[in-house]
Amino acid sequence: MAATTDAPRTASDRLSKADKLRLASVVVMAGFALAVMVHYVYGAYCGYRYPYETYLFRPFDTLESDTLATTNHCFGDLLAVCIHAENRDPYFAEIPVPFSRPMDFPSNYFPFGAILPYPLTLIPYPLAVAVFAAGFMAVLAWFNVAFMRTGAPLTDAIPIVALTLMNYPAHVILDRGNIEAFVFAFLAGFTVLLVRRRPVPAAGMLGAAIAMKAAPVVFLPLLHKVFGRRGVVVAMAAAAALTLASLLMFKSPIHVTVPRLLEVLGNYSADTAAGIGPANHASGLYGLIAIGAWTAQLDPITGSVWKGLAAVYPLIAAAILGGSMLSTVVLPMKLWEIATVAAVCLVMLPTASPDYRLIHMMIPFALFVNSRTGRREGLVTTVLFALLFVPKTWVIIAREVTLNAALNPMILIWLLWRTLRGAYARRLAGRAAAASAMPAAATTQRVGRPVERPGRRRR
Repeated sequence: MAATTDAPRTASDRLSKADKLRLASVVVMAGFALAVMVHYVYGAYCGYRYPYETYLFRPFDTLESDTLATTNHCFGDLLAVCIHAENRDPYFAEIPVPFSRPMDFPSNYFPFGAILPYPLTLIPYPLAVAVFAAGFMAVLAWFNVAFMRTGAPLTDAIPIVALTLMNYPAHVILDRGNIEAFVFAFLAGFTVLLVRRRPVPAAGMLGAAIAMKAAPVVFLPLLHKVFGRRGVVVAMAAAAALTLASLLMFKSPIHVTVPRLLEVLGNYSADTAAGIGPANHASGLYGLIAIGAWTAQLDPITGSVWKGLAAVYPLIAAAILGGSMLSTVVLPMKLWEIATVAAVCLVMLPTASPDYRLIHMMIPFALFVNSRTGRREGLVTTVLFALLFVPKTWVIIAREVTLNAALNPMILIWLLWRTLRGAYARRLAGRAAAASAMPAAATTQRVGRPVERPGRRRR
């Protein structure tokens, strides 16, 4: 699937789709192999324990429950949403704890996201984990097959396998059993239908993603670019309909559920902004600020600067989001550039942004590899995208904070800056070309006018 974009002047100035996929595959495979080897040495030879022996989350997570999929691991995020969905009162839910009173554990997802896993509650939980994992991997493989083919089956198998089976954010989604997998499934369907020019189904898919977590609303400019206002209206109508239908499925009435949801979301935002926690297995800009504040604890002056940045972070995030969304409207952006701006904002700006959210960077990457780009731009951008799909966790900064938390926000900022700068340069070039064309047009008009003789007036 190819996105229509501006082409370089000659084929030699262009980095082909096959070249981009080969380069991305090398980076992903090398990064995956390095992470596996380093963590294996940490655990098997050095005897280090978590987080040194794995690039995933806690391997001993049981959520204090006896409903386990394995001996020591329960895929906690999936277990929580299954409990919430089965209860059908997610914002008042409790987690059953053996030999103790139940633990309060309300859902922090929007209504559609809280009820969507309900079908998984109809089968035994270990089987539900298997269905979830198989379904997510099938969607990711389908998405990669749809976008990462060049026409040579044997050659195409390499990037498809690498980007499906060695994809770091995909591993983290599976490790947690996180429903970000459902959000990605809807966004993947939206992207495929978008390039196939299917306006209503594409808008419906985006509306479903928005109904789950709200943050995918940043992809509305991409929908508007292709299908105009009609697509935006359909997407928002779908999100509203799914939200209302979900609320009606809950046990508590809407006027009780909605205030409780707002309370839970407020408490969750406060909890995830405390200490160095926002940097644990995270790739958000706020996590980078949390690292700075943690490392500067012994320096009052530097520490006060980091604390000040943390205090005004909502304003910083709002400014970046507003400027980025405005740029997608006023600048001459290609499809992959709009998708990149949207995905970077979705991943980078939330206060809590775990690494599984990086899976959404697959959306702009898929559009990028199918676009025509210059060689230098293609090389740099391909490497930046690929580095986001690699576990850079073998350097431990503090507790569960790894090099990912420091490096990924920088990569995202660099990717956003390059994308906006490229679109702005294209706008300036367009204005210069238009200005240079105006005198020529005026001269042509003057040459074509009849010459008046001196002393005579035309009537």
